Amino acid sequence: MLNFARDLIGNLPKFRLSKAFFYALIAFLPIQTGKAYFSRESFYFGYHAFYNTYFFYLTDILIFGIIVAWLWENYNFSPIIHRIYTRFRHDRIYQLLAGFCLISAISLLVSRPPAGEAGETLIGFYGFARITGYLILFTYIRENIISREISRIFWLILAVFSFESIVGIAQYLSQNSLGLGLLGEEFLRPGLKGVAEFVSHGIANPLLYSIFPHLRPISDLTINIRAYGTLPHPNVLAGLLFFGLMANIFVLYKGKNRISREILAVFSLITITTGLVVTFSRLAWVISFLGILLFAFIVVGLRAKEQFLMKTGKLDHNTRLYRPERASFIVFILLISAAINLLAFGPQIKDRLVGVDLAGIEANDYSASESIDNRQVFNGIAWEIIKNNPILGVGVRNFVVSMDEYSGGLRPLPHLHQPVHNIYLLIAAESGIFALIVFLFLLYNIVPPVVEPAGSLRGKDPLLRYTLLIIFFGFLFWGLFDHFFWTIQEGSLAFWLVAGLLVARR
Repeated sequence: MLNFARDLIGNLPKFRLSKAFFYALIAFLPIQTGKAYFSRESFYFGYHAFYNTYFFYLTDILIFGIIVAWLWENYNFSPIIHRIYTRFRHDRIYQLLAGFCLISAISLLVSRPPAGEAGETLIGFYGFARITGYLILFTYIRENIISREISRIFWLILAVFSFESIVGIAQYLSQNSLGLGLLGEEFLRPGLKGVAEFVSHGIANPLLYSIFPHLRPISDLTINIRAYGTLPHPNVLAGLLFFGLMANIFVLYKGKNRISREILAVFSLITITTGLVVTFSRLAWVISFLGILLFAFIVVGLRAKEQFLMKTGKLDHNTRLYRPERASFIVFILLISAAINLLAFGPQIKDRLVGVDLAGIEANDYSASESIDNRQVFNGIAWEIIKNNPILGVGVRNFVVSMDEYSGGLRPLPHLHQPVHNIYLLIAAESGIFALIVFLFLLYNIVPPVVEPAGSLRGKDPLLRYTLLIIFFGFLFWGLFDHFFWTIQEGSLAFWLVAGLLVARR
């Protein structure tokens, strides 16, 4: 009996505390639960500048838990040091990570914000610590997550982001926050300063008033609050839901699910697409549409690859890459979801895309024009910083406190004290051109191992690496127009999670 128990325990998979922290991190990825500590520069004439504020999140504790547990699981440090040294000598990705950290640290130590005061320098060290934490998380994922775990991670992503979508839908239909402050939900009320809104004819299609009678009083021209979920802005929610959408399509295409899982996957696909709609992020709609088209193109391309591999004997006839019945099923579900959303929010989608005529002024066109103008202001300031500080920038996290000095004598309005909405310009402005070059080389070295036949995720499931590539390139394209994948906790976690999964071991 004792021998049987020993054999049973010996055959059980080894419990790893770091993995438990890692999966908990994914489960809490979109949760803002934490504490804010304000610096002297956290407010400009009553407007909160989040970039100058210290945030400590529940997810920070989980990242710290991952790092400590990982070290504890490898308590024999001599082999670790030897392995790190060997890996560093031969691994271009780790060399680039170290180079980026070194340049950022030198920039922070040498550069000083205009005032040169301790508070602004401290916020820089805070930003550098955040970047370092994300890079360590990326390293952990690369070293410890194997490719066959990614499907399990995708299922967890579906569950988490389906919940976020439901919260976002409820927020939009009620036009209020739901009282989920414990999960980090923003306080939302119509007319509040700084809330993301747009002008439309009512909240939803009048056909829904019989189901939601409370919407009837606000059926006329109104200013609608966009869905936030438990995130700091609708655009951040939209970015994460794009991740969830592509993971959902992959899970459905792979099939081989039990009926219960199949139903959950279909439900989550409809829920996540509806959540994307009520964020009313036009860029998210475009990127999601392009991501779906690219996935369809890849699926069609797999047919030719499958036939070639079967003819050359490199693919088992029982292994199917091209599955037209699954592709047709996904298209059918997406069409149903599109019909539901057009029926429920068709007028609002039109108003968001085309605009609303208010006494001859296209309200949404004005809003879009204002958004573009603001981004041009940010870009102009970023270029001025880069021209004046090309080598080392102004230091990590010091873009906002340096804006006024490089704005050409026209100080930005208080609510415009934000990072430049382009992560590449932001990196160059804060850490210098060399830091940006190293970062771009890092991205280049993350992608080729996935594309080339000798890559980490090559083998029986090419669609997995292509799905991750669609998500990653979507994030990189998004980075040309917004900064949250570099400056916001939840966006940064999603970015480095996908980057780590791209180079996960087989």
